[in-house]
Amino acid sequence: MTFKDIKLVEAENIIYIPQPMAWALEAFLKRDCPALEYEIIPKWKIKYGLYGEADVSHFFFLHKDLFVGTEYEDFPISEYVGLKSSIDTDYLVEKLKLFRSNEKDEEVKKWEKEREAAFIIKKAPDSSDYAMLNLDARIFSAVGSYEKIEELQRLMEEKGLDQDDIMIILKTLTIC
Repeated sequence: MTFKDIKLVEAENIIYIPQPMAWALEAFLKRDCPALEYEIIPKWKIKYGLYGEADVSHFFFLHKDLFVGTEYEDFPISEYVGLKSSIDTDYLVEKLKLFRSNEKDEEVKKWEKEREAAFIIKKAPDSSDYAMLNLDARIFSAVGSYEKIEELQRLMEEKGLDQDDIMIILKTLTIC
Protein backbone atom coordinates (compact mmCIF):
# COMPACT_ATOMS: atom_id res chain seq x y z
CA MET A 1 0.00 0.00 0.00
CA THR A 2 1.61 3.23 -1.09
CA PHE A 3 0.85 6.69 -2.39
CA LYS A 4 4.29 7.06 -3.96
CA ASP A 5 2.64 7.01 -7.42
CA ILE A 6 0.23 9.82 -6.50
CA LYS A 7 -1.37 11.77 -9.35
CA LEU A 8 -1.87 15.47 -8.73
CA VAL A 9 -3.93 18.03 -10.65
CA GLU A 10 -3.72 21.82 -10.74
CA ALA A 11 -7.15 22.61 -9.28
CA GLU A 12 -8.19 21.51 -5.81
CA ASN A 13 -11.16 19.18 -5.54
CA ILE A 14 -13.17 17.64 -2.74
CA ILE A 15 -14.17 14.04 -2.24
CA TYR A 16 -16.52 12.90 0.52
CA ILE A 17 -15.90 9.72 2.48
CA PRO A 18 -16.93 8.13 5.78
CA GLN A 19 -15.05 9.53 8.79
CA PRO A 20 -13.27 6.26 9.74
CA MET A 21 -11.98 5.91 6.18
CA ALA A 22 -10.69 9.48 6.30
CA TRP A 23 -8.66 8.71 9.45
CA ALA A 24 -6.96 5.78 7.73
CA LEU A 25 -6.44 7.64 4.46
CA GLU A 26 -4.91 10.60 6.30
CA ALA A 27 -2.46 8.35 8.17
CA PHE A 28 -1.16 6.88 4.91
CA LEU A 29 -1.02 10.26 3.16
CA LYS A 30 1.04 11.68 6.05
CA ARG A 31 3.39 8.72 5.84
CA ASP A 32 3.87 8.64 2.05
CA CYS A 33 3.37 12.29 1.08
CA PRO A 34 4.36 14.45 4.07
CA ALA A 35 4.66 17.60 1.92
CA LEU A 36 1.21 17.20 0.35
CA GLU A 37 -1.23 19.92 1.37
CA TYR A 38 -4.80 18.80 2.01
CA GLU A 39 -7.64 19.57 4.36
CA ILE A 40 -10.07 17.25 6.11
CA ILE A 41 -13.41 19.06 6.16
CA PRO A 42 -15.27 18.03 9.33
CA LYS A 43 -18.87 16.90 9.04
CA TRP A 44 -20.12 19.87 11.07
CA LYS A 45 -18.85 22.29 8.38
CA ILE A 46 -20.73 20.29 5.79
CA LYS A 47 -23.84 20.07 7.97
CA TYR A 48 -23.94 23.83 8.58
CA GLY A 49 -23.54 24.66 4.91
CA LEU A 50 -19.91 25.76 4.76
CA TYR A 51 -19.25 23.14 2.07
CA GLY A 52 -22.80 22.09 1.25
CA GLU A 53 -24.63 18.85 1.80
CA ALA A 54 -25.60 18.89 -1.88
CA ASP A 55 -21.95 18.30 -2.81
CA VAL A 56 -21.82 15.24 -0.56
CA SER A 57 -25.02 13.84 -2.07
CA HIS A 58 -23.71 14.50 -5.59
CA PHE A 59 -20.38 12.79 -4.89
CA PHE A 60 -22.20 9.90 -3.23
CA PHE A 61 -24.50 9.55 -6.26
CA LEU A 62 -21.55 9.51 -8.70
CA HIS A 63 -19.66 6.92 -6.66
CA LYS A 64 -22.52 5.01 -5.01
CA ASP A 65 -21.07 1.63 -5.99
CA LEU A 66 -17.81 2.36 -4.19
CA PHE A 67 -19.18 1.17 -0.84
CA VAL A 68 -21.69 -1.52 -1.90
CA GLY A 69 -21.00 -4.74 -0.02
CA THR A 70 -18.56 -3.07 2.39
CA GLU A 71 -18.69 -1.93 6.01
CA TYR A 72 -19.60 1.54 4.68
CA GLU A 73 -22.63 0.48 2.64
CA ASP A 74 -25.14 1.74 5.23
CA PHE A 75 -22.91 4.45 6.66
CA PRO A 76 -25.05 7.64 6.94
CA ILE A 77 -24.08 10.41 4.53
CA SER A 78 -24.39 12.81 7.46
CA GLU A 79 -21.26 11.15 8.88
CA TYR A 80 -19.14 11.79 5.78
CA VAL A 81 -16.23 14.24 5.83
CA GLY A 82 -14.54 15.98 2.95
CA LEU A 83 -10.99 15.67 1.72
CA LYS A 84 -9.94 18.82 -0.11
CA SER A 85 -6.72 18.33 -2.07
CA SER A 86 -5.03 18.48 -5.44
CA ILE A 87 -5.03 14.67 -5.72
CA ASP A 88 -6.65 13.47 -8.94
CA THR A 89 -10.20 12.37 -8.06
CA ASP A 90 -10.14 9.22 -10.21
CA TYR A 91 -6.79 8.19 -8.72
CA LEU A 92 -8.07 8.76 -5.18
CA VAL A 93 -11.36 6.91 -5.75
CA GLU A 94 -9.34 3.95 -7.08
CA LYS A 95 -7.08 4.03 -3.99
CA LEU A 96 -10.12 4.17 -1.67
CA LYS A 97 -10.89 0.59 -2.67
CA LEU A 98 -7.88 -0.45 -0.58
CA PHE A 99 -9.58 1.03 2.51
CA ARG A 100 -12.83 -0.97 2.35
CA SER A 101 -13.59 -4.47 3.56
CA ASN A 102 -13.83 -6.44 0.33
CA GLU A 103 -10.45 -5.24 -1.05
CA LYS A 104 -8.81 -3.89 2.12
CA ASP A 105 -5.04 -3.83 2.01
CA GLU A 106 -3.24 -5.83 4.73
CA GLU A 107 -1.37 -2.73 5.85
CA VAL A 108 -4.67 -0.89 6.31
CA LYS A 109 -6.07 -3.79 8.36
CA LYS A 110 -3.03 -3.72 10.62
CA TRP A 111 -3.27 0.07 11.03
CA GLU A 112 -6.98 -0.19 11.94
CA LYS A 113 -6.33 -2.80 14.63
CA GLU A 114 -3.61 -0.65 16.19
CA ARG A 115 -5.79 2.45 15.92
CA GLU A 116 -8.89 0.86 17.46
CA ALA A 117 -6.85 -0.23 20.46
CA ALA A 118 -5.82 3.38 20.99
CA PHE A 119 -9.30 4.99 21.14
CA ILE A 120 -10.78 6.16 24.42
CA ILE A 121 -14.22 4.64 24.83
CA LYS A 122 -16.73 5.48 27.57
CA LYS A 123 -20.04 3.61 27.87
CA ALA A 124 -23.31 5.27 28.85
CA PRO A 125 -24.50 4.36 32.35
CA ASP A 126 -27.23 2.10 30.91
CA SER A 127 -24.75 0.64 28.34
CA SER A 128 -27.07 1.68 25.50
CA ASP A 129 -24.48 3.91 23.84
CA TYR A 130 -20.84 4.87 23.98
CA ALA A 131 -18.69 7.90 23.30
CA MET A 132 -15.45 7.36 21.44
CA LEU A 133 -12.65 9.91 21.47
CA ASN A 134 -10.01 9.95 18.78
CA LEU A 135 -7.33 10.12 21.48
CA ASP A 136 -4.63 7.55 22.18
CA ALA A 137 -5.66 5.60 25.30
CA ARG A 138 -1.97 4.96 26.01
CA ILE A 139 -1.53 8.71 26.62
CA PHE A 140 -4.95 9.86 27.87
CA SER A 141 -7.55 8.32 30.14
CA ALA A 142 -11.29 8.87 30.27
CA VAL A 143 -11.92 10.67 33.55
CA GLY A 144 -15.43 11.93 34.14
CA SER A 145 -18.93 10.98 33.22
CA TYR A 146 -20.20 9.67 29.92
CA GLU A 147 -21.89 13.03 29.34
CA LYS A 148 -18.61 14.95 29.82
CA ILE A 149 -16.80 12.65 27.40
CA GLU A 150 -19.64 13.18 24.90
CA GLU A 151 -19.27 16.97 25.33
CA LEU A 152 -15.53 16.73 24.67
CA GLN A 153 -16.24 14.58 21.61
CA ARG A 154 -18.64 17.23 20.22
CA LEU A 155 -16.21 20.06 21.02
CA MET A 156 -13.34 18.30 19.27
CA GLU A 157 -15.52 17.68 16.23
CA GLU A 158 -16.97 21.20 16.05
CA LYS A 159 -13.60 22.90 16.50
CA GLY A 160 -11.67 20.43 14.37
CA LEU A 161 -9.39 19.49 17.27
CA ASP A 162 -7.17 16.44 17.16
CA GLN A 163 -4.93 14.71 19.68
CA ASP A 164 -2.08 17.17 19.13
CA ASP A 165 -4.40 20.12 19.82
CA ILE A 166 -5.68 18.54 23.04
CA MET A 167 -2.08 17.86 24.13
CA ILE A 168 -1.12 21.53 23.56
CA ILE A 169 -4.18 22.74 25.50
CA LEU A 170 -3.40 20.45 28.46
CA LYS A 171 0.28 21.43 28.47
CA THR A 172 -0.72 25.10 28.41
CA LEU A 173 -3.04 24.57 31.37
CA THR A 174 -0.31 22.86 33.38
CA ILE A 175 2.04 25.81 32.77
CA CYS A 176 -0.51 28.37 34.04
